[in-house]
Amino acid sequence: EGPHQSGELFHNSGEDQHHSGELLHHSGEEQHHSGEEQHHSGEQHHSGELLHQFGDDQQSRELFHHSGEEHHHVEEHHHHVEEHHHHEPKGYWKKKLIWKPDWQKIWKPASKQIWKPAWKKIYKPEWKPIQVPAWKDIKVPDWKKIWKPVWKPIQVPAWKEIQVPDWKKIWKPVWVPTKIPGWKEIQVPDWKKVWKPVWKPIQIPAWKDIQVPAWKKIWVPELVKQWVPGEKHHGKDHDGWEYTSHGLWRKKVVWKPVWKKIWKTAKKQIWIPDKKLVWKEEWKQIWRTEKKQIWIPDKKLVWKEAWKQVWRTEKKQIWIPDKK
Repeated sequence: EGPHQSGELFHNSGEDQHHSGELLHHSGEEQHHSGEEQHHSGEQHHSGELLHQFGDDQQSRELFHHSGEEHHHVEEHHHHVEEHHHHEPKGYWKKKLIWKPDWQKIWKPASKQIWKPAWKKIYKPEWKPIQVPAWKDIKVPDWKKIWKPVWKPIQVPAWKEIQVPDWKKIWKPVWVPTKIPGWKEIQVPDWKKVWKPVWKPIQIPAWKDIQVPAWKKIWVPELVKQWVPGEKHHGKDHDGWEYTSHGLWRKKVVWKPVWKKIWKTAKKQIWIPDKKLVWKEEWKQIWRTEKKQIWIPDKKLVWKEAWKQVWRTEKKQIWIPDKK
């Protein structure tokens, strides 16, 4: 049975290898198809990227198709110019922005078939020990009823004195804090009206002698010439000539009034600065003593009930182990 099974296993392993070759062939085809799909997906991705650059709205799609049509028309226009080159085109050239397709290399995730080492579960023949039933003569024990004395443990009731906790009401003195009213002298600010002397500046009237200009009329003598008419004989000179005049000028003293500026003494009232002692009221802060009620901490002795733990004796039934 062993070699026959091993032949079948080798036959199965050959079929497995044949199937693995088919799998290799299929994997190559799948790689070829995946390359084509990657190529088509690249085209789709590139066109999708161009659409993404333009946008998904209808206006951008129309702009994209219109730019392609304009590019086509531009090529047709150049062809027309080459055929009819003898005609001069009217107008001028300007630059226009068009969109032309291009290819951009991108990287996208794809699946690639690789070969990695692994363990495959196969079946190979081996010898396994098993248990085969057979008949064997054995000795079977039997039981015989006999009587023998045995000590049996029993429980004998008894009484045991135990201590049971109990509570006893007692009275114990306790100092309770209290407050006793008392009086404390405190200083309270107050205002007192006081009078204090203050020198007050005053003005005292006085008289001062001053020189006042005045005008005095005085008479000043002045010689003036006065014409005296009439003929008058003046005598003879040593030659005998007589001198007469029909009029004379004579000097005359005239008292002429003149106003002279003089200084006379007069009294002028002036104010002499002085000081006078006056009493001025003022509020002075003083401290007056008052009594304030305070509470003085104290303690008093009161009796307070308390529970004290005591032990009382009781009898408890117990079981003493014995044997019969």
